[in-house]
Amino acid sequence: MHTTQDELLNLYRTHLETLQFSQNTITNYLYLCRAFAQQEPTQEWAEAFIRQHNHGSARAFLKSFKEYLQLNYEVPKTSRRQAAPQTDYLTREEINQLVQGIPNTRFAILIQSLFETGCRISEALAWTPLNINFKNLTISGLGKGHKPYVVNISQDTADALLALSENMIHEKEFLFPFTRNWALTYLTRQAKHILDKHVHPHMLRHSTAMELKRKGMPIEDIKAYLRHSDISSTQRYAHAENQENVLQKARKILI
Repeated sequence: MHTTQDELLNLYRTHLETLQFSQNTITNYLYLCRAFAQQEPTQEWAEAFIRQHNHGSARAFLKSFKEYLQLNYEVPKTSRRQAAPQTDYLTREEINQLVQGIPNTRFAILIQSLFETGCRISEALAWTPLNINFKNLTISGLGKGHKPYVVNISQDTADALLALSENMIHEKEFLFPFTRNWALTYLTRQAKHILDKHVHPHMLRHSTAMELKRKGMPIEDIKAYLRHSDISSTQRYAHAENQENVLQKARKILI
C-alpha cells in the first residue's frame, strides 16, 4: 500500500521518538524530511540535497533517514569551501514586518518578546504574569539547566503583556497558551506567507544575537545576554561585564 508523505512523516517521527532524539532534533529532521521525501531518494538527489543544505545536521538527517527506510544511497559529505548560509536570522525590519503581519495578536506579542529578550521558545511559553516586572521592564525565570535569568522588554511589550494578564482568571496562567509544536507550525506558515522565508523559533534567538553584534556589542556580552552554556568558562570570557551592565547594553540596542 502506498504511503503518503504525512503518513511517512508520522511514522518517522515515531521512529525518532523511540530512539529518544531530542525534540529540537526531531523538529529539524521532520522539516528536512518534508523537502527530501518529495523526490525519489536516489544518490543524485542526496548529493543535490547536501549542496542545498550544506551543514552537519542535514547530513545526520540523511544518515538517519537512510537507516530508517533501508535506502542504498551513500551519504554525501558537506563542503567546507561552501559559505555558511547567511539567512538563518531575520533583520529588525523583517521582525517588525512579521509582527505587524501576524493576525493572531497574542502570537505577535510572543514574537516581539522573543526578539527583545533573546529567550528560547520553551522559556517564553512558560511565562505567567508572575514572571513579568512591569515596573522595571524585565522578565525573569528559569532557563536551560534550571538557571535563573533576567531579560529586558520594551514599554510597548510590557503594556501588551499587561493587557494579556488583565484578561486572565489566575496569575499563574500561561501568557502564551500554545504548544511548542503548534507555535512552530504557525510561525513557519505565517513567515512563509509574510516574508517568503522558512522561519523557526530558534531563528528569532539568532536574530537577537545578530542585531546585538551588528550594533557593536562585544561577543562575550552577547553570550552573557543569551546565556550560552560556555559563558561559564571564566578564563575564555574573563572580560564579560556583570549582568546588570550587559542588560543595560542590550536594552539600548534592542529596545
